[in-house]
Amino acid sequence: RTLVILAFCKRHTIRKKKKFRTKLRVRTRERAFTAFLFSATWLVLSEIFPMAIRGRAISVAASMNWAANMAISATFLTLLDALGISNTLLLYSAMCLLALVFVFFCVPETKHKSLEEISAELDRGLVRWRTLVPGRQSSSYSLRVEGAT
Repeated sequence: RTLVILAFCKRHTIRKKKKFRTKLRVRTRERAFTAFLFSATWLVLSEIFPMAIRGRAISVAASMNWAANMAISATFLTLLDALGISNTLLLYSAMCLLALVFVFFCVPETKHKSLEEISAELDRGLVRWRTLVPGRQSSSYSLRVEGAT
C-alpha cells in the first residue's frame, strides 16, 4: 500500500498541504509495518518449523530475506531509469501483492493453536488452508510428505 501511495504521489501533482499529509501517512504506515507486521513474519516462522530444524530453517529464511533485499537494491536504479519512479514503485507493489496472495493461501493458519498442535498437524501432513468462501472456516487438505506416517 505504501508503494502505491508513493507511486500515485509521484505521478500526480499534489498541493503542498496534501503532500505533507501524504508523506506523514506513508511514514506512519512504514513505522506501523516495522512495529507489527515485520515482527509477525519472524513469529510465524518460529511457529511452523519443528524444533529439530528451527535454527537452520530460520537461518535460511533470513538469508532469503537478505537476498530479496539485495535484489531490490540491485535492480531499483536500473528500473528507475527504464520505467520512471511511478512505474517502478507500481512494479514493486505488484510483487508485494503476489506475495500477499501466496501468504494468504499457502501459509497455514496458526491462530489459537499451541506450538505442539501446529507441530503435530505439520508432522501428520494435515494443514488447514484458508478459503474465500464466505461463512466457511478453513478447508482441510491432506498434504502427505514422502516418508511421513
